[in-house]
This record gives sequence, C-alpha cells and structure tokens, in this order.
Amino acid sequence: MKNLITILILTFASQFINAQKFIETDRYVVVNKVTEKQQEYTAFFDIISIGNNAQKVTTIGVSDLDTFDGIVINVLPNPNLENIKEIIRIDTNYSACCGHTDAYYIMVTDDNDFISLPKIENTYCDEAVSEVQYIFPKQAFGKENMVIKTEITYSANIENVKSTKILQSLVWNDDIFNDGETIAYSQINKR
Repeated sequence: MKNLITILILTFASQFINAQKFIETDRYVVVNKVTEKQQEYTAFFDIISIGNNAQKVTTIGVSDLDTFDGIVINVLPNPNLENIKEIIRIDTNYSACCGHTDAYYIMVTDDNDFISLPKIENTYCDEAVSEVQYIFPKQAFGKENMVIKTEITYSANIENVKSTKILQSLVWNDDIFNDGETIAYSQINKR
C-alpha cells in the first residue's frame, strides 16, 4: 500500500512539473514569406499550423538579418484559461555581443482562433540573470483566470528563481482581457 501511494504521488508530481513548462512541438512550422514589397533588410516569416486544419497563425518580421539566429516554437497545452486549448510561444533569437530574444505569445482558442499577446523583448548579456515572460494559470506563480507579465530574477547560477516582479496582470474573461488589474510591483523570494 505504501508503495502504491508513493508511485501515485511521484506520478502526479511529475505530471504537474512537466505540465508547467512550454514544450517543443512539430504542429507549427516556419515558412519564409517573400513579397514584392519586402524591405531590403527585413525578412517576413509565416507561422503555419499543420495537419487537418492548416492555417496561418501569424507573420513575424525579422529586421536584423546579420544577427538573426533562428526561430523556436514551443507550446503550453491546457493553460487553464477558459476556451483556450494551448499557448504558442515563438522566440526569434539574435546573437551579437549580447543575445536578444523577441517572444511572441499566441493563445489558441477551442475554435482554432488566435489571440496575440503583446511582444516581449529580452536582452541577455554576461551579467544578465533576469527575463520578462508571461505566466499562465497552470504554471508556477500562476493565478486563476489571469495572465501575468513578470520579470523573473534567477540566482547567479540560473538554477533557482530568486524573485519575481509582477509588471502587469491581465484578467481573462473567456474572450477578452481586462487590464485594469495592473500591479506595479510584487516580489516573491525563494531560497
């Protein structure tokens, strides 16, 4: 009986931990979009869902092709927001003296419509140990029916969260956001 309880606890804990993270996906692909009006130093990429309901999710412009390092697409399934089946996170990465990432978060509704959140930009230099990101209800530090824009500071070895600073909280009301719930600052210390 003890072994059964231990196995159930470990199974539940591993599902909870794995469910909190964005995971790699092959359900979305990046396609280079070439248009006649394309600017000299800008490339446009369409993000396309593949499968039975193939459709364009969004178009992303990449303006600094010299430092462009690629696009990574991950998903957060079942984020615990009403009528949202998953969140797509699209990172465009740039490498120069410091790294730079533009993160695009797109919510996929149960009807396969797409709702974009504002883009987040992060710069990573040698001393940088923080990043701005959206936190969803299913994730650590998440709140029910809210999408929280946070700045997370990591310990020097980047293994543990040192603190979080809430930049903005958006209340999800099935198909709209109420951003009247803005919070200027909050800190969570973990050691």
